[in-house]
Amino acid sequence: MSLSEQLQQQFPGLIEQEETATGEPLFRVPRNQIIEVCTFLRDSSSPSFDFLMDLFGVDCLNLGVPYRFAVHYNLYSSQAAQRIHLKIPVPFADPIVPSLTQVWPAANWFEREVWDMFGIRFKKHPDLRRILMYDEFKGHPLRKDYPYNKRQPLVDDSYTDREIQRYVAAQEQVQMPSDEQQPAATGNTALLEDVQREVAAEDLTETSFLLNMGPSHPAMHGVIHLKLKLDGETIEDVDVGIGYLHRAFEKESEVSKWNQVFPYTDRLNYVSPVINNVGYALAVEKLLGIEITERAKFLRVIMSEISRIGDHLTCLGANAMELGAFTAFLYFIEAREALWELVEEITGARLTVSWVRVGGVKADLTADFPQHCRAALKTVREKIAEFDKLLSRNRIFHDRMVGTGVISREKAIAYGFTGPVLRSTGVDYDVRKANPYLVYDRFDFDIPYGEKGDNYDRYLCRLEEMLQSCRIIEQALEKLPGGALNVDHEGKEMPDDILLPGSAMADRGKTGHTSAILQIQALSDPTLSGGNGPWHEKIYPDEKRVVLPEKEKTYGSIEGVMNHFMLIMDGHGIRPPAGEAYSAVEGGNGELGFYVISDGTDQPYRVRVRPPCFSLMSGFHEMIRGDQIADLIATFGTINMIAGELDR
Repeated sequence: MSLSEQLQQQFPGLIEQEETATGEPLFRVPRNQIIEVCTFLRDSSSPSFDFLMDLFGVDCLNLGVPYRFAVHYNLYSSQAAQRIHLKIPVPFADPIVPSLTQVWPAANWFEREVWDMFGIRFKKHPDLRRILMYDEFKGHPLRKDYPYNKRQPLVDDSYTDREIQRYVAAQEQVQMPSDEQQPAATGNTALLEDVQREVAAEDLTETSFLLNMGPSHPAMHGVIHLKLKLDGETIEDVDVGIGYLHRAFEKESEVSKWNQVFPYTDRLNYVSPVINNVGYALAVEKLLGIEITERAKFLRVIMSEISRIGDHLTCLGANAMELGAFTAFLYFIEAREALWELVEEITGARLTVSWVRVGGVKADLTADFPQHCRAALKTVREKIAEFDKLLSRNRIFHDRMVGTGVISREKAIAYGFTGPVLRSTGVDYDVRKANPYLVYDRFDFDIPYGEKGDNYDRYLCRLEEMLQSCRIIEQALEKLPGGALNVDHEGKEMPDDILLPGSAMADRGKTGHTSAILQIQALSDPTLSGGNGPWHEKIYPDEKRVVLPEKEKTYGSIEGVMNHFMLIMDGHGIRPPAGEAYSAVEGGNGELGFYVISDGTDQPYRVRVRPPCFSLMSGFHEMIRGDQIADLIATFGTINMIAGELDR
């Protein structure tokens, strides 16, 4: 029995399956039935869906539907490697939806985000308050009628004052019980009531106290605020505050062209930006229904795995440094430098690369890249071996990591954990294996996973994943489809009479001397070479509605000029058909997903990113309860929190 039939049988006449442009299952559910439907899908359906991967809102103001908002639920079955999407229509006059926190605790932060961004309330939510915006923020910024350039008023120091009052009040409840020692009246009785509710006097002992850690703390990277409830040095509870780094990714995407979103994806995870580029491109290409060339698929894999190694090097190196192993950090930064030189060779940048395009990549490999890449991988393997000798059996490091930051398999799934943190609990879920994309199904590689779910297992998983990424890159270089690679950027190996700088070629075209331009190769600077005529068809499909023509056609023919003009001008450009699509890739920290909605114009209607760090940090309190304050540093480091994707 199909999943649609199971839902119709269990909820007759209530579930409606919507047609999507990509054929993905999308079910419309009445909001008063969402808890029952999700409970059925988690516990009783075949297959069962154990993960709530994402939950987000959409303002349907300009989509021509009879409801103002929609709440989307992205569910995943690790048993069947299958995904479904649910959607709840929400009216503007009554924007209330039942909270799903009783089914999946992962819904807690997701629902807070929807309330923050759209103003949709969740009934029986345990703690419905802003999460990305500050408390005094006016409005809900992802509503379509909220101007993207609206300025908010400056806020005074009330936030700092409030935190001081919370701390003082909590201390005085225990240590100064007499009337004359009670805190002076502040006029903010609601604040004091809030403190009393959070930390009741009977819950405190003589050694209990509240401690604010961050955001101005080196181990919190300046963007995380932890309100710790401590008994001595033991962590009893924690409230995690985020939202200190605003990327405004989803709002900016709504006022950009489809290809202009790529620079914003770079900044979601600046340590492995190519993976973000690829994830977004795959979602848009799915919506367009286009297939990129074989060579472009291999190039995306090679650069993605280089980025993954760089991500893990940064995570483990910084984690070691924060535990006192500064020498190990320097070894891994040296290895990362070798990889970033490769990234710079191909993209022209080190961090914000913007290398991928809808339909392909910006440019082909350089002629010497395979040689440089193999040399860099040799360096990486050497540094991993040195790092392993320094730390893996080091008594101090071992004692700091083993048995700390433990998360159980069940809780990790309930909070929607993915990536090395999930795999450390024994769940071997990796998007590259479970739902292969590009050409990952053609390579021989393993997915390491642990058993205990502690900091040490997460460390070992990342260490081994880097070696597996090296294997993937080497296989991709061996199997890379044929075709000329890029010439030297100076063009020395080609006769001068068939090479012409792009500026000179443009001048010829402007003066009408176009007859020979199509037989001449445009000479570009290093960051643009590899995308000209001889290589264009290798890295791009024959899709004029998506792909810019090569420079030779742009400069040398009216058809090329018109094609280029239509893809660049406002109101034209890339125009996917109206619809929606989701695509997921394996990022450095887990499942990185993009849900794109098109209204048929040259700008995205909605670009939702499913950031792996968001789910990980939503369950962070489960990982550090009962540990010491010093253990918190090790645990936070193994999560590898990236603020760009967390606060986006």
